[in-house]
Amino acid sequence: MGLIHDLSDPDALVHILGDPDGSGLLSSTQRYGRGLFVNGMSTGTDFGTGGADGVFTRVVARGRRHLGLHSHGARVLIDADQVGRSDWYFFNFDNFGRAGPAQFRDRKLVPEMRGTLPRLASSNEMVFQHGIPVDALRGVVIPNASTRRRIIQKLRDAGITEVNGKPIEKFIMSRERF
Repeated sequence: MGLIHDLSDPDALVHILGDPDGSGLLSSTQRYGRGLFVNGMSTGTDFGTGGADGVFTRVVARGRRHLGLHSHGARVLIDADQVGRSDWYFFNFDNFGRAGPAQFRDRKLVPEMRGTLPRLASSNEMVFQHGIPVDALRGVVIPNASTRRRIIQKLRDAGITEVNGKPIEKFIMSRERF
């Protein structure tokens, strides 16, 4: 099992990987509260549905098909040990960030997850409250080599040469080499 988070704009990696506090992936509420007005895939909608308090990820089962990486974004690979946290919830479908009382009956928590994995939908969503720290990130996949080179240069310009002990050239991968 793996966890992924898709970014609509790979340039956001400078803020995500360069935060001196190591905050990493932040919910929209956390980003806006810190003055980082960077939008995610559906930030405006998420403020209305309750999803703005979480970071959206997808669970990927080994050997199972999942949603492909878009040609313009980036895919962040997250340590599956984050599932050991107690502040997440899961839907085995894309719930589009709705997190109100009407959705509680459809949420799955740790005890119910085991039975879901064999029937894992590619559009599932696992939502982590507030954020996922940099030390839980395992790598980033960029759609093409030219964007990868551009992002690596932006990270270097920001003084970022390694992440979690990995040189930035190994942490940031292109889809062609992944």
